[in-house]
Amino acid sequence: MAFRHDLWLDDRAARKLFQFLFYATRGGPTRLEIVKILMKKPMNANEIAKSLGLDYKTVRHHLEVLTRHGVLERLGEGYGSVYVPSQLIKK
Repeated sequence: MAFRHDLWLDDRAARKLFQFLFYATRGGPTRLEIVKILMKKPMNANEIAKSLGLDYKTVRHHLEVLTRHGVLERLGEGYGSVYVPSQLIKK
C-alpha cells in the first residue's frame, strides 16, 4: 500500500523529496523525464519506454520508486496499468 504523501508533506518536505528524487541521484534526470511525459497524458510502462527510448525494465524501476514515494499513482493492475501524477506533484 502506498503512502499518501500529499496528506502529510509540507512544502519544505516536498521540496526535499523532489530534490532527492530528481536531482540528488543518478536516476533523477530519467525520473524527471518520466514525470514530464506523464503530465501530458497517462501511459503504461511500455508506452513510456517507447516514448523516451529507454529499456522497459529501467522504466519499471523508476515507476516503482516514484510510486513508492507518492509522486505517481498507478491505475489498474497488471501489464496495462497506467501511471498518472499524484496530487503531491500537482501541488
